[in-house]
Amino acid sequence: MNVESYGEPIICDIEGLAKRLNVTEQTVKNWVKAKAVPFFKRKRVVRFVLQEVLAHAEVKPDKITAA
Repeated sequence: MNVESYGEPIICDIEGLAKRLNVTEQTVKNWVKAKAVPFFKRKRVVRFVLQEVLAHAEVKPDKITAA
């Protein structure tokens, strides 16, 4: 999967990322706590760039597992 092929960045919140990856919101929260996925915070809100998360999963699949 090539990150450049996605075009504009897709920004997701915890709920949106969980739905796109077919995992629970708690799983995504666990990944954030373990710093197992790339994320950023604006004030106290966690956001993800979907393309970065998918690229990260390709490189480090052992870090992206369902709880």
